[in-house]
Amino acid sequence: MMNVGLVIFSLLFLAGNYLAYKEKISWFVPFLFVFLSEGTAGLALYFWQGGSRQLLTVCGLVFLFSLLSLFLARFLPGLHALVWAEIVFLVQTGSFMLYRIDPELAIKHIIICFFGLALILPIHWLVRNFQTAPRYYFLYYIAAVGLLLLNNVTMYGATNWTQIEISGLGKLIYQPSEIVKILYSLFLASFLLQKFSWRGFLAASLLSAAIVGILVWQRDLGGAFIFFIIYAAITYMYSHNKLLLLGQWLLAAAAAAASIFFFAHVRVRMISWLYPLKYAQNESYQIVRSLQALMNGRWWGTGLGYGNPERIPVVTSDF
Repeated sequence: MMNVGLVIFSLLFLAGNYLAYKEKISWFVPFLFVFLSEGTAGLALYFWQGGSRQLLTVCGLVFLFSLLSLFLARFLPGLHALVWAEIVFLVQTGSFMLYRIDPELAIKHIIICFFGLALILPIHWLVRNFQTAPRYYFLYYIAAVGLLLLNNVTMYGATNWTQIEISGLGKLIYQPSEIVKILYSLFLASFLLQKFSWRGFLAASLLSAAIVGILVWQRDLGGAFIFFIIYAAITYMYSHNKLLLLGQWLLAAAAAAASIFFFAHVRVRMISWLYPLKYAQNESYQIVRSLQALMNGRWWGTGLGYGNPERIPVVTSDF
């Protein structure tokens, strides 16, 4: 029953967003559905395993995050309140689903979200005082390349993590590419704003190719593709040349096809995708277990807390 309630509140949230965007109802209504879904998710997890300090911590942190976001939506100018509602909805959904799999990881997740919330105010100030930002395009580029070259930890076939030692806190492992996405976007937009011409476009393309090349060298092909999308989007915003955009995507398709022959882990993933049942005990084990989970849950799912996600390898990752 709780599971059906979560689905209903999710649908009401979507409908409320649409009506609030059309200014038919108050922007506060989607937030109301968010709070109701948080209560329903908390009750579902309570009925699943009973009360615990970890569940109380997660529910309390998610509720506090929602209240702070509601406050910022009301008093911080420049960002539509509905965007805040969607941020809260995604954070609370991710937190409760992650709690179902790994309670300690869920607590870390929501704490990191609070750090992100704390950065909103200084970033908001920077954006409002950003007139001179395009002048420093080369600094963005140097910082982006420098962060990528710091990668020193290999996980799941790609060397796209950096590990540092912090006194008193131990080891911290993070992905610099998440920060580099922002720096690269700032670089490319600023560079083209300063030097937009075919010569400037070629220079920007070569500098972008160097960043993508570093990611390919580190075997972070997914990351390389994301940076290519940023490159294609920003260059099209400046050129409005559809033929150029088509050529870029054809080049990307050719590179993706070539990666199947040059990278063994890409070949494994392609085979797993094409023939999951044939390689169910090895290469496709994760995919097949996930498909089985979806089939067992059917349309409505087994209910929050009643599935067996721990049977799927690396289930807490992006997968």
